[in-house]
Amino acid sequence: MAHKFCFEAPDKCLKDILKFSNLLATNLPSGGKVVVLGEDFRQILPVIPGGSSKKIVFATINSSYTWDNCQFLTLIRNMRLMATNNMASNSDIQDFVDWIISISDETFAGVNEGSVNIKIPANLLLDGSDNLIKSTVDSTFMNFLNNVNNSLYFRYWAILALTLTVVEEINKYMLSMILGEEVVYLSFDNVVKDDRDMIHLMTYTFQIF
Repeated sequence: MAHKFCFEAPDKCLKDILKFSNLLATNLPSGGKVVVLGEDFRQILPVIPGGSSKKIVFATINSSYTWDNCQFLTLIRNMRLMATNNMASNSDIQDFVDWIISISDETFAGVNEGSVNIKIPANLLLDGSDNLIKSTVDSTFMNFLNNVNNSLYFRYWAILALTLTVVEEINKYMLSMILGEEVVYLSFDNVVKDDRDMIHLMTYTFQIF
């Protein structure tokens, strides 16, 4: 979620600019111009380094003086369901969306005191008892070796990880599956002005197949 200053700054700028053509612009939201904003209130709050809970909440757009002039509209059409004609797939997507929203809206388990056990449906879980990395890769990139030269294959699939450590582990596992000679390329992590600056090197490992 963006800091409220990201919305207040354009509001003040438009008032200053439009007051030369309309004296009443200084008293109108955004100088009288209609501004459409896109915001997802289920995202994390603005990051305030070292800020207290009070400062973080105060930084949200809900705490801005512009909020009273906002008309809140809710999107109700799921565009993902329109991308396919497969009714079974659409039903699965809708069920998943409804499940996620019920958790974020705190309606999943009814009235509670802020602590509740959430049971994840079995179809959303992977059997990683033997090797979690392998299970994740195999379920995401099925027939990986047969499509390793197909750029379109990697366009539609991705693995999201919480930490860079997990990203590195997944990369190492997938590289180990590819047959070929390993080559190390050197790259600079800053702009080189002369030979004396050529001290910061990073190595990148690729597979030639």
